[in-house]
Amino acid sequence: MSDDQIMDEAQKTFATEKGKPFALVYWWKTLKNEPKWCAHLEQMEKEKNKEDSSSDVIDVQNTQRPIGRDAAKAERSGKRKTQEVLDGVVLLGEKVDIVVKAHAESKQERQKAIEVQQRVSSEQLETARLKQIAARDKKQTKLLDVYNSLLSQDTSRMTEQEKANREKAMEKFLKMLGNDD
Repeated sequence: MSDDQIMDEAQKTFATEKGKPFALVYWWKTLKNEPKWCAHLEQMEKEKNKEDSSSDVIDVQNTQRPIGRDAAKAERSGKRKTQEVLDGVVLLGEKVDIVVKAHAESKQERQKAIEVQQRVSSEQLETARLKQIAARDKKQTKLLDVYNSLLSQDTSRMTEQEKANREKAMEKFLKMLGNDD
């Protein structure tokens, strides 16, 4: 076929596919032999050849085949390979080790928290005991001050009743101070 025959056939095909005639015939004839368009056509030919050649080849080596009928039955019935079982046991052992380690660390942290809590509690108890002693000493000091003021009172101007009341109060203060004389 000549170029003119090919061009006529292409125009007919274009008209039937698009529903209108090819309107850029002049420009096609002017530019078809330009180096830019020749390179573009060569590139399109290469891409077309790549698509055609790549669609025919199937890479079988990288495709993983599905498990067969007998292998599926053996797996369901528990007849596994010993290596798979050993791998599972090793993996399970590693997981158990991780759990045991985490449990030990958790137990150690709880023990530390208990020790800190006990130390804080004993410090609070000691503080409360010291406050109680200080309050008792303060009370004793006040009682002693009142007793000393009663002791240093001038009794020359007191009536017998006032003197008797003073003596009773002093005896009570002595008992409260812990001196049973």
